[in-house]
Amino acid sequence: MEINNLFKNGYTIFNNVVEKDEVDKVLKESLKLPLYSKNDLTFKKYEKVDGVIRELVPPAIPYFEDKDPLTSDRFRIKDIIKYDNYRVVNHQSWYYSDASPTTPPWDELKNKIFNKIQETYKNYELSLEDIHITLHVMPPNSFIEHHDDGVVEKRLGAFLLPLHQKPPKGEGGDLVISNWKTPTRQIRDIIESNVGDLILLDFTENNIKHEVTLVENWIRLSLVGFFFSKGGLNKDGKFY
Repeated sequence: MEINNLFKNGYTIFNNVVEKDEVDKVLKESLKLPLYSKNDLTFKKYEKVDGVIRELVPPAIPYFEDKDPLTSDRFRIKDIIKYDNYRVVNHQSWYYSDASPTTPPWDELKNKIFNKIQETYKNYELSLEDIHITLHVMPPNSFIEHHDDGVVEKRLGAFLLPLHQKPPKGEGGDLVISNWKTPTRQIRDIIESNVGDLILLDFTENNIKHEVTLVENWIRLSLVGFFFSKGGLNKDGKFY
């Protein structure tokens, strides 16, 4: 049923793919991993003409942070201070670390994810080397804007495995699936974090729009990744 839903609806949830004690072991192994910031900012310049505020041309200036260490200067103030009189729009933000450890807990978890993907996409030739996995950390005020993941050659889909349950006082941090076929967004499903569940998004027949709502009063931890047919992962590229 889950597999049928995946190709029909563009997403599905496989329950309890990984046990909580396995997740806890991986989290302990992750304590020394470095975290990097990911912020998508846009700077917009405005002027007041005859009492009316208008956006100036040329259009907004995009500023994408990628691989900046989690330090006090991670936004590279020296680079953006010239935009101090611009309006700044934050499209999305989170922290991440490449999940590359080869310790037994990590290997076991990666193999379980890969086995479920391989079972689901049995008509494709797959290899563990063609799965890109990141540890995804979303503290309070983090969010991911409404989007689809575009088209990348040989990319079959994406997955998400929650590592942390939303606490009773926590709000937001939900994966929201939307209907992209209509001009106005229609929410199809709201998926809360459930430790050990594997959420798959299909790109072979679908490319659904989705977002992660603003995290409030908790820290959302998950493994996030893309998977490709054999030989399809660009080792030099990053897909976040």
